[in-house]
Amino acid sequence: MACVDPPQDASLYTSLVFYFVIAIFAIFGNGLVCAAFATNKRLRILTNYYVVSLAVSDILVGSINIPLWMYIKKE
Repeated sequence: MACVDPPQDASLYTSLVFYFVIAIFAIFGNGLVCAAFATNKRLRILTNYYVVSLAVSDILVGSINIPLWMYIKKE
């Protein structure tokens, strides 16, 4: 069995910061999509319901999956 080197601290922290920024932008941007859908009645058409459901799923990924993955990667 080959011995695997642990990741370098600098690259680990760089990737954690990168994923944190992606999570923040995902939550904020998709929150804006949901807010626009909720406030503008002209946007409430059948196609945009699909877009909002994708935005909600992206919010859940940004708030649950990415932080969990960052915690697992840190260890």
